[in-house]
Amino acid sequence: MTITSPAPGAAVDPRAPLDVTVQATDNVGVTEITLSATGAAATSETRPVSPAAASRSETFSVTFATPPPTGGALTLDARARDAAGNQGHGGVGGGERPRRGAPTVAEVSPANGAIGVDPAVVVSVRFSEPVARASVTATSVSLTTPAGAVPATIGFSDGDRVVTLAPASPLPLKTTVTAAVGTAVSDLAATRWPRASAPVSPRRCRTPRRRAW
Repeated sequence: MTITSPAPGAAVDPRAPLDVTVQATDNVGVTEITLSATGAAATSETRPVSPAAASRSETFSVTFATPPPTGGALTLDARARDAAGNQGHGGVGGGERPRRGAPTVAEVSPANGAIGVDPAVVVSVRFSEPVARASVTATSVSLTTPAGAVPATIGFSDGDRVVTLAPASPLPLKTTVTAAVGTAVSDLAATRWPRASAPVSPRRCRTPRRRAW
């Protein structure tokens, strides 16, 4: 029997359940498949196979209760039993290396392409997980107009999942404003986007011709 997925030593993102596929074959007939995980996640599940099958594939889900730090280890162990009571064993030696993914942008307000936005608006960016405050700066999360950068006060809410940008003065009228998130923003484990990637497309909105009172 073998664990066909994930491959030994594969890097995984512990923010989402890990699918593990086990393949078992036996000329007498597989009657039971068990998957156990130790290390970064601890779980064990046994599934009966009825009627007994010469070949059976099962996909298990391993959930990380608490996302471990980058570099943690997860060891997977699979076992199968046949109709004669014989037991086969297969595992992933050395385990997987859980790798936290960078926080992703879940929502931006005002919405992309919004028109007639109040010049006194406070822009908010919601992330998929708490971000490290030290990674949020005027260059990593910014507001710009065609004339240049917009000075803004940075704030945090909802357990540091939401970053707000409050412009120091009302936004100029009849102007397109762009909100951008750079690759320097990281989570609490200091995981950030790869340098060459673009984490989120710039979000643009336009202020009205007249100030909204």
